[in-house]
Amino acid sequence: MKRFGFSMCLMLGAFATPLISLAAVPPDTVVTYIPPDQQISVVTVFADARHYVQALMILLLLAAVAALATWAAVLVRPTTYDRTAKAVAVLAAVAAIAPMVGFLAGADNLLHIFTGIANKRPAATIVMLAPGLAETALCVTLGLLAGTISVMGRRHLGLLLAGRTDAARDALRPPPRIS
Repeated sequence: MKRFGFSMCLMLGAFATPLISLAAVPPDTVVTYIPPDQQISVVTVFADARHYVQALMILLLLAAVAALATWAAVLVRPTTYDRTAKAVAVLAAVAAIAPMVGFLAGADNLLHIFTGIANKRPAATIVMLAPGLAETALCVTLGLLAGTISVMGRRHLGLLLAGRTDAARDALRPPPRIS
């Protein structure tokens, strides 16, 4: 019964939120759409980022690709126990570091956003803040992407290693004595 109540609250919240936001908009508000050549995209967010943030974004994207390549390399060709263990170690390192780098870049972007808000008069609007928030979201997303791929690969290869360990232990065990 508790589960039903919680899911009902989530459903009501999901349906009520758009209605509440519609009620907050004055009826005479005119919505204007941005022309396609002025719309923000992932490419423009990357292009407008500071150079060191661009370098971190590239590093995170390369970490995600490297994690995927490391995982796939072990799966595609047969490897030894040691090579698989090294791949697990690499994936564990990427899984530990990549999300933190993404959050660090995101926190740096938020710091720049907040100092910009504090130094701007009149107050900044959401339109002014959107590119910086999109840059922050992109950094965090890339870090989580690299971390997620690494964790999935590490868990999968760890299970393969555990299976190999059990098989090796069974192969080295002396045969049962028949009496």
